[in-house]
Amino acid sequence: MSLTSKLTEAQKVAILSDKSGLDHVHPDPEEDSTWIGAYRLGGGSFGEVTTWICVDRATHRPIKSVAIKDSFDKGPTEEKGAYSNVYNSLVAKGLDFGADPSAALGKANIDKRFSKEAYLQGIMTEPSSNQEIYSVPLLGYRRRLDSVRPGYNHWRLYMPLYEYGDLFELIVAHRARGRGIPEPFIWHTLRCLLTGAEQLTEQVRKRQGSKEKDVIVVFDMKPDNILLAPPDQTSTFPIYPRAHIADLGGGFITNPNDIDNMTGTVKGAVTTGYRPPEIIKPSVFQNGRFAIGEWTNIWQIGRVIEAMMKLATFNDLTYRGNDLEPQIVTWQGHFPGQFYSPHLKSAVAACLRLRPDQRATARALLNIIDNNSGWRLYLRDMHTFGSDAWFEEQERRQQQQQAAQAATAAPATAAPPTSADVAAEQDASSKKRKRMEDANYYLRAWGRDKAAKFDELGVLPNEQYDLEYPDHNVFWAKDDFSFIYSDGKPVYPLAYQ
Repeated sequence: MSLTSKLTEAQKVAILSDKSGLDHVHPDPEEDSTWIGAYRLGGGSFGEVTTWICVDRATHRPIKSVAIKDSFDKGPTEEKGAYSNVYNSLVAKGLDFGADPSAALGKANIDKRFSKEAYLQGIMTEPSSNQEIYSVPLLGYRRRLDSVRPGYNHWRLYMPLYEYGDLFELIVAHRARGRGIPEPFIWHTLRCLLTGAEQLTEQVRKRQGSKEKDVIVVFDMKPDNILLAPPDQTSTFPIYPRAHIADLGGGFITNPNDIDNMTGTVKGAVTTGYRPPEIIKPSVFQNGRFAIGEWTNIWQIGRVIEAMMKLATFNDLTYRGNDLEPQIVTWQGHFPGQFYSPHLKSAVAACLRLRPDQRATARALLNIIDNNSGWRLYLRDMHTFGSDAWFEEQERRQQQQQAAQAATAAPATAAPPTSADVAAEQDASSKKRKRMEDANYYLRAWGRDKAAKFDELGVLPNEQYDLEYPDHNVFWAKDDFSFIYSDGKPVYPLAYQ
């Protein structure tokens, strides 16, 4: 049960000034570093999301950042049922920052340690894994004994700061600028989310006492709850951010044989426009055969991709008649860049089928995306642009071009440039400078060496494949510059002080 009324200003200030738990995120001695915050990222009736920046006292530069979600509920705190023994795995991962204020770390009482959101996020967290998990990892969680809101459980969840924002903000930015989201990025996002869907089954089945068909159903998957991790030059689609599933608090662990699931008593948080058919009209399924399950995640992934294609908010998303299947195959956009391939539309439609047994599985779609050369044509080589192999190829071409120029006889003296030539050169230079500024969105994540080499090569992707980012962002939280003045005061003032 979440709050039904918003926090007061005094309660918000109490949250913004609360440094508890940060010593577990970065346990440096206080004389070496200091935490600056909190800066508000968002919030509502559920609580507040803030960010803190850890600053090196010697250099005054940021060395770490964290996002904290303070939430309030009256739900049970006893670990039981499908969530039994999960706490022990969270302790093994180092995620107990004080789940039970009355007990030592790692020794929380069974009736005081359960937070469904922390448990689900913790199940999806693998601190020592080399494999990317496409959901927001949990750094740790704790419960405050002195809740800001008396009578409610006050949970604090610590997680990485996603400075690239969320998918909804990116949709709004493209809509404001009147251009469609590039198809290669949509394929990339679809692949991230489908991989995440597979992991929602794989991870939950690793826990002690799991059942064969267990799955985490997210239930409130929507663009607002898809955060964008920084581009990774060593991964596929190096210039694009990667989609990570967030806000698992509205979800649950279930399976097709769960009696609560089959009788329709399993309820989660669902946003208008993102309700799958099995929630809107469960009577279309006989004898509970198609309860909530993996297919529910697939439907909502399809809906998220549809929203990306249509630049839609939840108020813009509709269903087609009684069959409850969204209109996508014959849909045509009107913005430049919204003319998407039949392959993409077919993939999305396969996720949005009315009947769960007719929807594509995550594995089937991933096999097609990864192995079908026909579909890969629509990636426009953006899956490799900026990779190490790409850099090697560009350097090889550059060397060949330089060799060819050296072998060519010196040309005759050229005529002096005309004013039109000068104007055209200046215009081209100005456009390239603007494009290089746009490239900073991904170069900042690549590191200085790769960014310098990219600048030296001067080879840019086709402009139609660039993303539009919102004007407001939190890149400042990770910029390499002095974050505090010599007197210790923050460069960015704290609103609550």
